[in-house]
Amino acid sequence: MASLAGLPAGAGTLDTLRLLFGNHPDFEQSLGCAELLSAPEQYTQEVAAFPITCQQMGSCSIHTYTDIVSHQILDKAGHPVLVSPDYLVLHKFIDALMIRVEMASSKVLAGTPISTALSQVNMNEIRIGIGFDTVPVIIHAHGAIPASVWHSNKSLESFLGSGEFAKVLLSTPEFVRELNNFNVARQSLPADTAEYLGHMYGIGGFSLEVAKQSSESAHAVKIYGTAYDRLRNVCLKIIKDAIGAAGTETFEIDGKTYDPLSFAKFFVKPEKIEITSIRKFIPHLIDGFDEDEEKFKDEYYLYNIFDDQEDVSYADLEDRMITSIDAGRPLAIGVSWRDEAEVKKGIMDWPADKEVPALKLGDDGDWHSTQVVGYDLDSKGRVRFWKIKNSWGARRGDRGYFHMTPRYFRGFVESVDFFARRN
Repeated sequence: MASLAGLPAGAGTLDTLRLLFGNHPDFEQSLGCAELLSAPEQYTQEVAAFPITCQQMGSCSIHTYTDIVSHQILDKAGHPVLVSPDYLVLHKFIDALMIRVEMASSKVLAGTPISTALSQVNMNEIRIGIGFDTVPVIIHAHGAIPASVWHSNKSLESFLGSGEFAKVLLSTPEFVRELNNFNVARQSLPADTAEYLGHMYGIGGFSLEVAKQSSESAHAVKIYGTAYDRLRNVCLKIIKDAIGAAGTETFEIDGKTYDPLSFAKFFVKPEKIEITSIRKFIPHLIDGFDEDEEKFKDEYYLYNIFDDQEDVSYADLEDRMITSIDAGRPLAIGVSWRDEAEVKKGIMDWPADKEVPALKLGDDGDWHSTQVVGYDLDSKGRVRFWKIKNSWGARRGDRGYFHMTPRYFRGFVESVDFFARRN
């Protein structure tokens, strides 16, 4: 270790640390990002939070949606009822799996052996990253359950990581039988009809557009849908057995028995959840945008509400966020998560003298959905930190939480979503 002897008179804390640790890049990076900021011991205001969860397979939107909506669900005693994200992840995974199964089905119909077809569609690499608008579709189709009744022996991710998924499917006679029946049903329909129905089921199940078709199309829906549902139910049973999932059929709340669909209808009521989305003005994300981006430098932090194209300044956005948190309502953010900006104790900052990279949706796979549950003000009433509740487990950040500076927020947060329930 370097000696302190010879340290220049008047050297500050940063100089002392640099002398001790040298020019290690990680140390310099941490200094540049957070400037040794410390998280507040107590935030000015924060929402009472549910336990930290740990997402899997890109399910951050499901975890964020269920957590935020659960703040607005109360039992008779006035206690919040936390909706299980894992139940919805399971069903979204099955929907994603069925897309792969249908791809394998097409290969089988073209003469490829089942085992080869399943190996060619990469079932062990399924991801389920989705937007908030898809979560109500899952709930409408498959219901929801309280987190308190969900149980599993292992995660979907660990099961898929074993690399045995295709073998498990092939070793189940019911799967092979129903896949063959599904192939027969597809072959009985015109190719374009089967392809269209496969697309409609793949994006969330039965479509109202399909239901309004002619009687001939309705007949096709029945043929395709019956075979699809039977195959899907077999896949669901195989996965539930493999991970030891339980508690998803019936359960009691306030002395009454519910199943997933009745629980969703009585408690969750996704049709009554309104989401107001405020998005950052990013010229290069707009198709056909010809203007010079330099012209919009001063407007880079303007947000637009897509419904009515209302311009929202960053200061107004802060006020809206503070109002929501004061009312006990957390809010969701879509953020470009930069690991290099995440330092000790979960503080997220960005150097003032370092250019913010241009935001591009999905760039480098770093796009992430999470939620804001608190704010901390400095002595002048300005926001010093936003408290971020993440879904990566309690070992990341500050026991699962992160402390985001306005500088990082203004550079990397692309959207803010406010949740409210209609009466």
